[in-house]
Amino acid sequence: MITIDNTKCNKDYICIDECPYGFIFEKDADGFPTVKKEIYEKYCIKCWHCISICPKAAISSPDVKQENLMRLKKEDFLTTEVAEKFIRSRRSIRKFKDETIPPETIENWLDITRWSPTASNSQKLNWIVIKDKEKLKTITGLMIDWIKKGGNYPEIVDQYEKGDDILLRHAPHLLIATLPEEYFWLMTDAATALSYLELTANSYDLGTCWAGFFIRAASEYEPLIKELDLPNNHRTGGALMFGHPVYNFKKVPERERFSLKYV
Repeated sequence: MITIDNTKCNKDYICIDECPYGFIFEKDADGFPTVKKEIYEKYCIKCWHCISICPKAAISSPDVKQENLMRLKKEDFLTTEVAEKFIRSRRSIRKFKDETIPPETIENWLDITRWSPTASNSQKLNWIVIKDKEKLKTITGLMIDWIKKGGNYPEIVDQYEKGDDILLRHAPHLLIATLPEEYFWLMTDAATALSYLELTANSYDLGTCWAGFFIRAASEYEPLIKELDLPNNHRTGGALMFGHPVYNFKKVPERERFSLKYV
């Protein structure tokens, strides 16, 4: 439950204005914001915008430790120039070193996804990291079986049979995002979190590539779904291959201009 310290509150009502559901708050007889308990329990998504935006630190909750709050300063934000270069530097990596990434590096990298947006702050994402080489070979073999059954991409099958895996790219790790299968925003939340990881991978000396064929196969091919042994009632929302890149890119090519219409 949210608590408001009236000795600190200056009655600016920013908390009410910023709340995704403004009707959670009301004003008491003295004009201080207060929380309607039944409404709070039904609608609050624990985004903690009210705590984050209060200039007087008058709002608190047992779920939020004040010492863990990151203080934001204007100089902490990227300039337009740095942000543009940061975004443009993202590349899909398809050549990986045969090196295992330490668990602490993976977990520190994954930690950033706690702040990726999810629908109504649901935070339903689960992660699976596959690092066993034999397991990765088994998954690739099942993907090849799936392709053969569909009768498509014979060139990929031919390349695989020559010893070149262009499905998982001989990556040392496969990262899979899973969510409850009945969750409507499954694919959106997974894609957003994986995009956060793509953008921050360089900071950990990692490279990533979307595992598109895997995502498709894992959504429909029962032998592969069974092999993955996902948490109960979960399904794959997205996946990235990752590892240390063999090559480092030196330049950023131009991209096509976006289409835009104002109405």
